[in-house]
Amino acid sequence: MKKKIVCIIPARKNSSRLKLKNLKKLGKISLVEHTILQAKKSNIFDKIYVSTDILKLKSICVKHDVEFFYRKEYVDNISSVSLATHDLIKKKKLNVSFDFVIQLMVTCPLRKPIDIQKSFNNFIKKKNNFQISAFRISWLHFSWAYLLKKNELIKYFNNDKAISDNHILFPTGAIWIAKMSNFIKSKTFFGPNFKFFEISWISAIDIDTKEDLKNVKLIYNSIKN
Repeated sequence: MKKKIVCIIPARKNSSRLKLKNLKKLGKISLVEHTILQAKKSNIFDKIYVSTDILKLKSICVKHDVEFFYRKEYVDNISSVSLATHDLIKKKKLNVSFDFVIQLMVTCPLRKPIDIQKSFNNFIKKKNNFQISAFRISWLHFSWAYLLKKNELIKYFNNDKAISDNHILFPTGAIWIAKMSNFIKSKTFFGPNFKFFEISWISAIDIDTKEDLKNVKLIYNSIKN
């Protein structure tokens, strides 16, 4: 019997650093639409939900034939986004119908459908319970840095040994995966014995600030052309 996969796309209104960032446009369409289209083109999902407190997104969901879920809880800047996904699953009783849940953050608009496919294939192959997308230091090589705190420079690292790019992985919100039963229990994708799956730094880029959005637009236009 085929295992069923549900995709959850969180997109709340409030953002402390970049207002209404989920509705910002990249090219001719919004960040939300980029994520919806990536999910659909991956061809692995049985159902796609957009979890949001933005009523304006209902028409976009109808346009792209995905489910709209109006989120009333976990819309603040403190609550974990995983709790919002867990809330949707419980209220829609998706844990009864689906075997796996994949969460795609709207703020990672440069991921590709193939990234989603490869991530899930690895998840199944490695028999993981929880899997978080991550990227490795590549051209960002560094061996020392300082922290500026109250006009004082403090050495950030405790030793002079160069940091190897073979050992540092940064988590990104691009593609988070979990077995449904495990996610229901843990209420987080960073559950017991979670694993990282490496994707490219371009696919991993996460938009939090105006500067991030500016850089993503430059990369997007460069790739498109």
